[in-house]
Amino acid sequence: MKINKRIFLFLSLALFALSACDIKDEPFIQGAEEEKAILEFSIDSVQGVIDEAGKTVRLALPGGTDLTRLTPQIKVSKYATVQPASGVEQDFTQPLVYTVTAFNGTTVQYLVTAVAEDPEDEKRILRFAIEAPAVNGVINESTKTVTLTFDEGTDVSNLKPIIEVSEMATVTPESGVNQDFTNQVTYTVKAANGTTTDYVVSAVFSAPVVAVKRVLLEDFTGVRCVNCPAAAEVVAQLKELYGDRLIAMGIHGGNVMTYPINPDIDFRTPEGKEWWDFFGFSYKPIGMVDRIGAPDYPLNSSEWGAKVAAELEQEPVLAIGVQNTYDASSRTLNVKVSGKILAEQNEELFVVVNLIENDIVGPQMTPAGLNAEYVHKHVFRGTLDGKAWGQPVGEAPFAAGLTFEKNYTYTLPDKFVAENCAVVAYIYRNSDKTVLQVEEGHVMP
Repeated sequence: MKINKRIFLFLSLALFALSACDIKDEPFIQGAEEEKAILEFSIDSVQGVIDEAGKTVRLALPGGTDLTRLTPQIKVSKYATVQPASGVEQDFTQPLVYTVTAFNGTTVQYLVTAVAEDPEDEKRILRFAIEAPAVNGVINESTKTVTLTFDEGTDVSNLKPIIEVSEMATVTPESGVNQDFTNQVTYTVKAANGTTTDYVVSAVFSAPVVAVKRVLLEDFTGVRCVNCPAAAEVVAQLKELYGDRLIAMGIHGGNVMTYPINPDIDFRTPEGKEWWDFFGFSYKPIGMVDRIGAPDYPLNSSEWGAKVAAELEQEPVLAIGVQNTYDASSRTLNVKVSGKILAEQNEELFVVVNLIENDIVGPQMTPAGLNAEYVHKHVFRGTLDGKAWGQPVGEAPFAAGLTFEKNYTYTLPDKFVAENCAVVAYIYRNSDKTVLQVEEGHVMP
């Protein structure tokens, strides 16, 4: 007796769904097998400063801390391990080497230094900002420099800086004293014990920010979801209509519909699953437009067009830019995300920086059956720092005119095609997760 192929396929998928409970909670992520980074390193609630380029971690502990018996808490990349292990007491009177081992066995070493700072010897600039125009300086503690970024044409000859230094220290020139920043200015921080450290403050200029409202469309999809290709077509039509003002991410997070048909092509990510669980989705295709409408976030694909159009009518409240530098020989991607607050914001803001990849040919279930040569678009590959909810932009409130900058270093996995990858950065309001602005920059323009 012959069995209809479609009935057989349906029965196979049903059996798969019943048997998948032992694997759906532990997805294996394509490319994650080689990830090996320290994401967080803390001792007694003091967060270490991680220099990913130099592979170092530095912790400044309170004066008098006994360095011989400290227990660090360490977070590393998904599937990676670290030795010495997190939670194991160590003697930090000398710098220690921590080795992170990826799933595939490759390793990287970090040099961790802990110092117990004497309050009377502390002499650091903690914050350097200009009152008007509102600019936050970027402090590089290793080089003892502060960089102030202004729009081209800004007069910097008479600006008032607001400076915060270590608790018992003083700074010269003083905070609140107007300065000419046409040339570099040296600020000297003096500790209570009389020792000093110099910081060089420089003004740099960038093209004025052109504020364009862009919209983020998050399409939660799956390779085993037969209705998802139709939703992807909706995304394609909206992209054709709105161009680069609409930025899309196809997120393979959540239920068994995301389990790979071909084990070598796995689009699942820890962040995608975390978002799926947080927003409480239960079926696909489903999506969000700028994550508006809290707590009723999910939208069917038939609703996406109207929501996108409505969001594009809104005035932008901030602007962001993405600048990528890619080294093909080492597959190292350096990303600078800069931004400017256009309208005062009184709530916490966070920045999330993602990698997406286009034109991946692989299997996809469709109403007509399996399409082994389906072209997947806007595939979310993960966040650059491994954090689903990103990093805080700064401390609220945010005055109009305030600028900010975040820098990221990421190694592109060998399976990712650099020419097809792009960085998607967005800023969201923490209270309701609403995305306020989004920008995209290709890895290789």
